[in-house]
Amino acid sequence: MKRTFILFLIIFILPFICLGINPDREYILKPDAIGLDYKEMIINAGNATLKAWIIDPKTDTQKNTTIILAYPDAGNMSYFTYHASIFASHGYRVVTFDYRGFGESSDFEVERMNLYHDEFIEDLTSVVDKVSQTYKTDRIGIWGLSMGAVVAVQAYEQTKDHVDFMILEGLVTDIKVHASRLKQAKDVEINLPTDFQSYPQRLRTIDIPVIVFAGTEDTLTTTQDAIALSEEMKNMEVITYEGGHLRGFQAWEPQDFGQGYLARVTEFTQSF
Repeated sequence: MKRTFILFLIIFILPFICLGINPDREYILKPDAIGLDYKEMIINAGNATLKAWIIDPKTDTQKNTTIILAYPDAGNMSYFTYHASIFASHGYRVVTFDYRGFGESSDFEVERMNLYHDEFIEDLTSVVDKVSQTYKTDRIGIWGLSMGAVVAVQAYEQTKDHVDFMILEGLVTDIKVHASRLKQAKDVEINLPTDFQSYPQRLRTIDIPVIVFAGTEDTLTTTQDAIALSEEMKNMEVITYEGGHLRGFQAWEPQDFGQGYLARVTEFTQSF
């Protein structure tokens, strides 16, 4: 019953609370609760320490590929344990971590109405550095969701020597436009980062393979945005699905949570 409730929470509620930074300090599901082998790691990020979980591939068909999850602006990494299990069960190593102020990472005073904090960029950069040192023969990808996708873009300059590809969903292509949409649709005003005007150009400097998942019913990060960007960036592939913001994992076959998503990621990672 508890697992059913947690899966319900993850699938149906999480996409709708990502309208302001909303950390959760309590873990709702650790990997070993669903039979995953994992290790805990503490990663230094400037003056902060981050809690991370390393979830090793569950099958013998290891892909020598590590995926680092940069999740959205609510919850903590435990909200994505089921998501991680899908990849781990098909040969991927998955690294999840908590930004400072989330889960069991260092205390941090979060400004709820920020789009993100610059410190989250430092957090992701530090995780990439540690993972690249630990798994030197693996290809490394960042899986960025909504706020996590923005953070991944902003961190690219610092991580590009170690990151081989990106998987992005709920991708903001223009921060000012995104803020306007939030105001109009949800009556939410976010604090714009100081460098928001440079973000579109930073996005276009990414020169590694990128796959973007975009929902046809997502009015905040639209399929039109993603497709228009992909016409400029030939290294970008767009996968559209029927559904709203961050609903990609349940978009194809609801009874097979994440399998359609996994299949498209695997096709993508095998293409380069």
